[in-house]
Amino acid sequence: MDDTTSSDGEDVNYMPKETLLPLIISQLQHYGYNSIAQVVAEASETSLVFDPQPTLAELCYYGKNARENDDADEIVPVDLTEEISDEEDDQDGSGNENGSGSKGWNDGEPQAPKPIPNLTTWFSTQHRESCRTAVFSADGKYIATGSEDSSLKVLDVSRIKMSYRDGGVEKPVIRTLYDHMAPVNDVQFHPNGTVLASCSHDQSIKLFDIQKPNVKRSFRYLQDASIVRSIHFHPSGDYIAAGTDHEAVRIFDVHTLKCFTSPSSNDAHTGPINKIRYAPSGKIFATAGEDGSIKIWDTVSGQSTRTIERAHSGRPVTSVKFSKSGRYVLSCGLDSVGRLWDLQNGSVVQEFMGASQKVNMTDTAFHVAAIGSMTLIPIPIKDIYTVNTFNYNEEYVLGTDEADSAIILWDSRSGAMMKKIPAHMGPVRCIAASPIENAFVTCSDDYRAKYWGERE
Repeated sequence: MDDTTSSDGEDVNYMPKETLLPLIISQLQHYGYNSIAQVVAEASETSLVFDPQPTLAELCYYGKNARENDDADEIVPVDLTEEISDEEDDQDGSGNENGSGSKGWNDGEPQAPKPIPNLTTWFSTQHRESCRTAVFSADGKYIATGSEDSSLKVLDVSRIKMSYRDGGVEKPVIRTLYDHMAPVNDVQFHPNGTVLASCSHDQSIKLFDIQKPNVKRSFRYLQDASIVRSIHFHPSGDYIAAGTDHEAVRIFDVHTLKCFTSPSSNDAHTGPINKIRYAPSGKIFATAGEDGSIKIWDTVSGQSTRTIERAHSGRPVTSVKFSKSGRYVLSCGLDSVGRLWDLQNGSVVQEFMGASQKVNMTDTAFHVAAIGSMTLIPIPIKDIYTVNTFNYNEEYVLGTDEADSAIILWDSRSGAMMKKIPAHMGPVRCIAASPIENAFVTCSDDYRAKYWGERE
């Protein structure tokens, strides 16, 4: 019997099974029921969804409200319909499952002018030294920051909003973690939201169980022989990719702690890896090299499938970020031009200009650290200032301006600069965007991390 036909032959508005099953699996993964999701996927012969989303719960919510209010027009909001369509079109992460892919960035259709968001600082927290990095959890409920003072902070977004709107007495910082012996370079939440990973100049990756209220130290760590600059969890949560001062990619098994690298030395960068990020599908990942290239890697084979040489006029590439569809990569480098790349052909589809981004790996200070047998050694502190990212719905691109420590908003489709916002008293090292709303966090050499939201 057809999915849209009832037992008595009448037509009903049922969602097709091939659309519903991925949503069920994704919802189970979003709730952290990964083993149950695996069973459902195997029993229904459906591929696991490597980008857990609460889409099914949202659809049920709107459907329930619509039925109670007898308003069929509000059952499925437009943005959710588009999200499902993108997932169906881009199951392989390349945007080319049926030769079509998702709607292109430059599709020739006129774009309506976008409203300029009125953003303001809602909350600011201060480290003892420069704030270097920040990230949101996948559900947008928590933020983690990392500092040159080797500490990490975990903030509750709901408490930030309460403090801003109602003058709440509860402090947004709910955890302060200490276990590194040198500056923290990157932080990432595990997809289940209960584990926080960080990497550092002390050549380690550390995992913290943030469910425990009194946690201060990591429960597991991965040791490397080089400074670890960037980390990112595979969407399944089973692996963590690392970019280091070494030219070869590292992939760590979170459960066994085994380390894997590319089987071909010809695939490696010719210098340090500044940033590493998985695509939402988990089937590919990207690396940004100080050698000026961007590399796309196959997760299963561990081999490079595409290299974009001289991606930023030969200058070091400092950040890479996949679009939600996985078809595009947003990059930033020391040529002061952000670029959006179509991975189907390796071409630039949009540029984001007007920011000064020229300073990157400058030896600004020395940090004395105790490593191994407690031998004190000087470690040069290298700074990565330049980073570009999408906002939550990819309507805007956010970037930094070294000239006046400002943040810049571009229209993601046209590349037009929309707004420049004075942000900090020192260079902005990182911008992290909320995955669920127009909000983001900036980190700066002025020791502060600031949460930005739309003015109400």
